[in-house]
Amino acid sequence: MTAPCVDWPQVIADIAHAGISYGDICTETGVSRDKLCRYSKHGSEPRHSDGMALLALWCHITGREHEAVPVVGMAEGAAVSSSSLSAGVNQQHHPAAVFPVVSHAREEA
Repeated sequence: MTAPCVDWPQVIADIAHAGISYGDICTETGVSRDKLCRYSKHGSEPRHSDGMALLALWCHITGREHEAVPVVGMAEGAAVSSSSLSAGVNQQHHPAAVFPVVSHAREEA
C-alpha cells in the first residue's frame, strides 16, 4: 500500500467549485497564481506553508474537518487510522500529520 498524500488538485478544485476564483484563493492563502496552477494542474507538492494555507481554506469553504481532506495513494475506500500511522505509514504526507487537530472553543451566545 502506498502512503496517502493530499490530493492537491482535488483540494483546489473543491475550493473553486464553491465559487471561489483562483484570484481569491491566492488572496486568501498568500499562494501565488503560478504556484496554485502548478499545484492544481501539474501535481506539484506545495511547500508546507502553502499546503497549510490551502488546507485551512478548504476546511473553511467545505465545512469539513481536516481528516476528510481528499487523498491519493491508498486503496479505494480505505481509511487511514491513527494506529496505521503509528505503525509506520509515512506520516509526513498524511493530512493529520501536516494539519494537526486544533481544538476550537465555541463562543457562547
